[in-house]
Amino acid sequence: MQEINKKVIKAIAKQSINDYKKLGEVIAPFFFKSNECALFLNIQNKTVEVLSVTTTDENVVKFFYQLTELLSILHDLNNNHLIYVLPQEIDSTSEFYYQKKTDYSKSLLSAIKINSSNILKLMPDGTHSVFEGSKQILKGYCYPSVLYDDLMYFFNSIVYPTSGLNLYIKHNFYPIELYETKRSNKISKISIIVAILIALLSPFVSVLLNNKYGVCKLNENQYKELIQLIK
Repeated sequence: MQEINKKVIKAIAKQSINDYKKLGEVIAPFFFKSNECALFLNIQNKTVEVLSVTTTDENVVKFFYQLTELLSILHDLNNNHLIYVLPQEIDSTSEFYYQKKTDYSKSLLSAIKINSSNILKLMPDGTHSVFEGSKQILKGYCYPSVLYDDLMYFFNSIVYPTSGLNLYIKHNFYPIELYETKRSNKISKISIIVAILIALLSPFVSVLLNNKYGVCKLNENQYKELIQLIK
């Protein structure tokens, strides 16, 4: 599991019952860092758009796989009752996840204020970009819409940890059943190695013990008595 996903899980584990932050906001400092990356979900068209500082296709594809891995992990945590997902009502036309976001109107205007210095602009090709003044900070890339439902379900929900999540983290991010299996396998391997070592060392140990303790010394009287018995 990638370190970034471990950080997300640990952040979820720290969520208090009195904390009403949506998961998208909780993970923004890890996945959608300031001036590096953002996520725009168009609720009307059900499209997914990642805004990135990079112009390298390889890095964009890499981030796509990071998102899919995160969604897979969240599904596993949910199915194994390690998190409780509380979906929220959708009352806007878009969702935007970005670490620096402090003032977002949740509309489809051509220019949306994000914070005191950044603006989200709709570009002629239909994608969005983040600008600081006249400087383009992040450029938008469209992703397969197949991710939309999962992203909206998790990111637009309040996600609470269950009692098993801390145990999951303690066991190095393995489900308890898998952890016990790996532990049993480890113990079995150690037992086999110990048995092999005993089998290999036994002859040498026996010789050493015989040489040290297997020789009896007789005094003169004991020797004479032994000779008499033999005769």
